[in-house]
Amino acid sequence: MNHYYKIILFALLTTVVTGCKKSNDNNPGGTDIYVSGTLNSKATLWKNGIPSTLGDGTSAAGRIAVSGTDIYVTGGTSTSSGNQAFYFKNGAQVNVGAGQCDAIAINGADVYLAGTIVNASGYSEAACWKNGILTDLGAQGYAYAIAVSGTDVYVTGLTANSTGGAEATYWKNGIRTNLAPGSATCIAVAGSDVYIGGWNNGAGGSLGGYWKNGQFVTVADDSGASVFDIKLSGSDVYLAGSVFNADYTYAAYWKNGVLTQINAFTYIYGIAISGNNLYLAGQDFIVNNPRAIFCENNQVSNFGIDGSALSVAIVTQ
Repeated sequence: MNHYYKIILFALLTTVVTGCKKSNDNNPGGTDIYVSGTLNSKATLWKNGIPSTLGDGTSAAGRIAVSGTDIYVTGGTSTSSGNQAFYFKNGAQVNVGAGQCDAIAINGADVYLAGTIVNASGYSEAACWKNGILTDLGAQGYAYAIAVSGTDVYVTGLTANSTGGAEATYWKNGIRTNLAPGSATCIAVAGSDVYIGGWNNGAGGSLGGYWKNGQFVTVADDSGASVFDIKLSGSDVYLAGSVFNADYTYAAYWKNGVLTQINAFTYIYGIAISGNNLYLAGQDFIVNNPRAIFCENNQVSNFGIDGSALSVAIVTQ
């Protein structure tokens, strides 16, 4: 499996436990469902459950962004000279340069990317790109997510503190703010409110949750929860990730802090909301090889062995 994209786990309410059922309909009327990830070590985009290889088959795919009829997917590959970052627009590869590209946002005609570069000393540094122009965010660490609101650009990730530990971090227009020990993996912006998902290692354990305007909201009262994606729908806050329960890791999502726990040996990396429907993308380890999985309203589909689904986007026709 191509390891260009690795989700880093740092040791890291009411619980509803559901068993997933097979879904035979991944295309409700008038809706196209896009899922990005990797299948058989190849960057892959699924449209309504049908996989298509992106690029030349040697790369991996990450997060999706949709703008009008255009579908964007982050991509990258490992070479003998280091990682090379790019993105796909409607299947066509657009090269960015050296680095790792983990997230994408579109604002009008502008394409924003977030990821990682390697500095002259060989250390990883958080970075972002606007229309291919690199900005080094000036801190040893990683950038995992990006959002654009008006003229403001937000990037989230983690940076190394003075003792070598990880700090959940965000940048607004290049200005860095440390939130707490931990990691900031995802972001959503609504008006003047900024929601940053991740986990907080400084709040009595490795607690999953989100920061709203800098204040941490815990979604679990014990350690072991990880949050990889956040979405807003009206006044509702959705988180996707995993929880550790009774010696197993379970796929999970939260709506306004209420946990829905799905299958064991499973992680959820991406979430999307459309009307009353909820969509999840992830990976399970129930069989010997990891499988890319997709879940629609708690009904699961296996998208392929030796795969991982990282992001999901819904396009209403």
